[in-house]
Amino acid sequence: MNTTTRRRTLLATICLFALAAGTARADVGRLDETSLAAWGDNDDGQCNVPAGNFTQVAGGRYHGLALKSDGSLAAWGYNGSGQCTVPAGNFTQVAGGYRHSLAIKSDGSLAAWGYNGYGQCNVPTEGYFIDIAAGDYHSLAVKYRDSYDDILVTGSGLTTLLQRSIDVAGDAVIASMMDVQNNATMTVAGRTTIRATGGIRGAGTVAGRVSAEYGSQIQATGDLTLGDTTQFGALLLDGELYAGANTLTLNDRTTAQLGRLTVIDGGTLASTGGLLVVPGTTLAGMGSVNGRLINQGLVAAGSPGEELTFNDPVSGAGSFTGSTVFSGGFSPGNSPTVQHLDWAEFTETNTLVMELGGLIPGVEYDQLIVNESLSLGGTLDVELLGDFAPELGNTFTLFDGPLTGQFADVNLPGLDDGLSWDDSELVTLGTLTVVPEPGSLTLLGSATVGLLAYARWKRRR
Repeated sequence: MNTTTRRRTLLATICLFALAAGTARADVGRLDETSLAAWGDNDDGQCNVPAGNFTQVAGGRYHGLALKSDGSLAAWGYNGSGQCTVPAGNFTQVAGGYRHSLAIKSDGSLAAWGYNGYGQCNVPTEGYFIDIAAGDYHSLAVKYRDSYDDILVTGSGLTTLLQRSIDVAGDAVIASMMDVQNNATMTVAGRTTIRATGGIRGAGTVAGRVSAEYGSQIQATGDLTLGDTTQFGALLLDGELYAGANTLTLNDRTTAQLGRLTVIDGGTLASTGGLLVVPGTTLAGMGSVNGRLINQGLVAAGSPGEELTFNDPVSGAGSFTGSTVFSGGFSPGNSPTVQHLDWAEFTETNTLVMELGGLIPGVEYDQLIVNESLSLGGTLDVELLGDFAPELGNTFTLFDGPLTGQFADVNLPGLDDGLSWDDSELVTLGTLTVVPEPGSLTLLGSATVGLLAYARWKRRR
């Protein structure tokens, strides 16, 4: 790849615990997680290692350095140029030169101290650095790049680390696993394409349009956000998404289409523009769904105690299995339908909308088949479709199966004069029936009495 090539490769970083050796007479090795060992020439005390918990070591020519488990530094040995006079602060990496020392701070900046006759301690003051090395009279560091034309994340068996926020002026192609760490943000002006061999894992943000091919994986290990609320069709997901116990937010100006499999394991799946489960795809697990959901595929929740809770309106003709809780609204089907529920609950904040357009359940009016149990609550809104006008004696079985609880409010549509609704068996048999209005019953009774009297008078004559 020459310098004129537009596509840049985001370098995969592999973190290893390294052993460092001084250039002359002392060797220092990481023995275990809590102690150090040193051996060799000890004329300047370079083998007099301190006690404590350490995570990394480095050896200068006549001094040693170590990174403590709390992020501070320790140094011992010859200190003629101040190479053992460590600064205070929190650090992530350390290196030792001939008579100087070098370290990376937790904010990614550099620190150096000791002999500076050749400027080896004049560290750059701008940038984020991820690796360092100290020579006899010079220092080296790998600077994290934060701006790209395009990027390609690739490499067999490698995991690329996105540890700091970057901007990409063109496109990003992720052909292997990319770990997002430190809540970093990758902002892509073009489109991020996740190949079937690739994936995104971690906590942070991938901003812009995102396409994920079948076979790809997106896994949140903390709160993870994908997409762009200002762009139509920002998300084209055809792979697997795993929210785990975290919040996975999908941003699109319109409804975000979920991939072949989306799994929540105690966390939250969220979208301000709404979510779509297309035919042939599955949303599974337990946890919360925030944002309007259109289910045209399968929602497979856990058993009772491991339910999926929907906090915003739910609609669509897809299937529901397992234990589901509806708190933000539920409208079965795309038009009148029969929809099956296993364990379900309508909470006090839910509004259930049932449509009536005729007398045939599932074809002309909505019906819920309850396999295990349905707890009623909140509001029931019954709406008429088109010009349908229920008549006297019509009965609609809205619920078929075990019911508990009751609706706080039931809103029923208007009927023709002289007719009213009987909802006395709604929470027992799940039915609504059209009956005469109470006043109509009195008038009917009076007319009947009059007819009988007239008939008796005729017989006497």
